[in-house]
Amino acid sequence: MTLQEQYNELLKYRKQQPLDVINNKKRMAWEYFRNIVLVNNLEQNMSKGFNLFYAPVRQIRWSNMVCWPFQDGSKEIYIDETFALNNPQITNVQTTHEVLHGLSQMKDGNQHFFGHQYQGNGQSIYTGLDEAITQLFAEDIEQCRLSESEDYLYFVKNVMRVMKVIIGADKLANQYLNNNNMFEQEFDSLTNGKFSSFASMMNEIYALSKTKHYAKLNDADMKLLDTRKEQIISFIQGLVKSVSKNNSQLLQSLTLEIQDENFLNKIGVKQNNIEYAYFLHGTANESPEALADFFNNGLILENDISLSLHSTLAPISDEDIKTQGLESIMKSYSQLEDFKSVFVIKVPKEYLSCQPHRDGSCDVPMPLWKNTGDGNSVFSPNLIQGVYNKTIDGFITNPNFCPIYNPNGMAYSHEQFNVFAGYNRTDLMSEYKQRQLTTFSQQYSTDVAKGTFNEVMQYYQSKFGQFPQPQIFDSSEYKMLLEQTLGQNSDTNKHNR
Repeated sequence: MTLQEQYNELLKYRKQQPLDVINNKKRMAWEYFRNIVLVNNLEQNMSKGFNLFYAPVRQIRWSNMVCWPFQDGSKEIYIDETFALNNPQITNVQTTHEVLHGLSQMKDGNQHFFGHQYQGNGQSIYTGLDEAITQLFAEDIEQCRLSESEDYLYFVKNVMRVMKVIIGADKLANQYLNNNNMFEQEFDSLTNGKFSSFASMMNEIYALSKTKHYAKLNDADMKLLDTRKEQIISFIQGLVKSVSKNNSQLLQSLTLEIQDENFLNKIGVKQNNIEYAYFLHGTANESPEALADFFNNGLILENDISLSLHSTLAPISDEDIKTQGLESIMKSYSQLEDFKSVFVIKVPKEYLSCQPHRDGSCDVPMPLWKNTGDGNSVFSPNLIQGVYNKTIDGFITNPNFCPIYNPNGMAYSHEQFNVFAGYNRTDLMSEYKQRQLTTFSQQYSTDVAKGTFNEVMQYYQSKFGQFPQPQIFDSSEYKMLLEQTLGQNSDTNKHNR
């Protein structure tokens, strides 16, 4: 069928859905993007009429959804009814995906794909990039990641997540909303002008992946798809290697963004073989000074020398992280007592244990606290991975995070003592008590003189591998973003009055 014939068939069977669904997703998209870039063009498209329909889309177009644009900027979004009823979570993300198409593609009465005007010839080499980035932003807005089995855009989407980290979310969003082409310019600068060839190859992967998902590829096209993916992976490997030379936090940022160990390994981001215990610490303080103090000096507990993790940190179970996702848990935690900042603490499980193993080895515990001697205690800043700030609705990584740190002078936690007692490790129980009664400065001199932790640090460096060198956190960028967001919120409140 021609496009017009397909549309005529959709008209025959469509069922109008409530407009509240579309309007709510428009609002969510506006709130998301306004914290990153200017949204003038997006706001113009928000005023255009959007309608949502259920119809037998799969039967008519061999897809589950389609966004039908009109010259006046209005959109009709069609969702396959059977698919929607059987797959509510995927449908929710994909509906946002289609709404984003409507909010992003039109500018000055013309349709654009990722900063490039569509010529109306039925083809654009930028379609694949536009689809991948739309899916990326839809997932971020809905705070839900679709798996590889659920999403044929999975590969191209993750490739663009890499680019989001390397080039910047702001530049990616600006070009996606057709504000400017700064992303493309930065890409060309980093790759010696390879943006067009990259876009063309990504478009090829997108088209082949879509055909594979909805129909079937012949052997030649299947081989071509695999070849193109390998070429993109090779390209990214080189880019990551090059950029990481001047960006010590790149590999850590990619790990947080991608959240797929297999894909990370393919692009050369090797995962350290560490199992972590996660904890949260919430506070109403969101000042740049407080954030810098947390990241650079550690979590200070005033008038508390119990050295107990659970006195100030909330543990998160592995099962909850697996089913809900760490980002979602942190955002939910911020609502409990109106916490403006939620810090995530990430401790290698071996540091908390002394468990013996069948091969005769034992886990080697690491002290976590500084006993300052003035009635206060300080938790290591090197184990604070980052923070979620509710005001800016964003995550900030701690460049000082590094689980292989210098433990000289530090003390064990009360929870570690309980583990020592459970395994009847009287040597460690005695050391815990001695360190609890000794100030950090006193104990530090003793540990350095005796080389107490020299072998321990060498053991973990050998076992865990290399980490980016910890760096002092500069809060100036966070301060600017916080002030900008608070200013925007203030203007919005005045307007609503």
